[in-house]
Amino acid sequence: MRKVVFERSGLQSTCLAFGTSRLHYLAARKRRAIINLALELGILHFDTAPAYGDTIAEIELGQALARVRDRVVIATKYGIPPNPAIAALPALAPPLRALRFVARKAGLWRRDHPAMSAEGLRRSVEQSLRRLRTDRIDILLLHEPNPGTLPDPERLLLELQALQHRGMIRHFGLAGDWDGILALGEQRKMLGQIVQTNESQWPPGEPPDITYGAISTGPQSFGRPSIDGGTAGQRVARALARRAHGVVIVSTTSAEHLERIARLEGAT
Repeated sequence: MRKVVFERSGLQSTCLAFGTSRLHYLAARKRRAIINLALELGILHFDTAPAYGDTIAEIELGQALARVRDRVVIATKYGIPPNPAIAALPALAPPLRALRFVARKAGLWRRDHPAMSAEGLRRSVEQSLRRLRTDRIDILLLHEPNPGTLPDPERLLLELQALQHRGMIRHFGLAGDWDGILALGEQRKMLGQIVQTNESQWPPGEPPDITYGAISTGPQSFGRPSIDGGTAGQRVARALARRAHGVVIVSTTSAEHLERIARLEGAT
């Protein structure tokens, strides 16, 4: 797998990352299998968040990556909390998620994200470290930031630097739609050591370090139709060709698709 070095932070990674936003759609045995397959294919960058599977993704990664922790890059996030009911009662997750999906489609479920705070950041990092079974997070990203969710960016920056000084996080940055990141103005420069955004949104003059959405080209959600492996591979190849030093996140539940993408000429 081709290695890349982020220009601003100096962090080394692989050009492909395995994204865990869809991991909870798989049965437990298959979750571990596809994480292990990503490792076998040379992917050493794993992207997750507390909200992915309402903590399931972080827990699965913590169990699967413990034996190779020093070899991999783990990126997680702060800003979108997991559903507390689903996190506390994972056995009820499928019907609760189905109910949530129906409520969203009907306009009865709003996705307002709480404001980010220094205290919330510290608590979220501590919880992620426990779920990930590690003593450090390689990349901590503020999840879908915008001016409304960052009421006190200076204090948040001080807390990020304090966590960095304590060795709990190595690098920090921003992850979300480009418009939301751009709206932060000068704050995006001080908070964005690493920038992760949608592949279809970033402008040519400001290449991000990491992109998502190269395959789906739209928001991922329960009920969306699958994309065939050939189309997925073509889209990832185009994304890889756009940035020599960038990472493309591949979020798939198909082992066949993952193998095909990882063996693209641009990724090997």
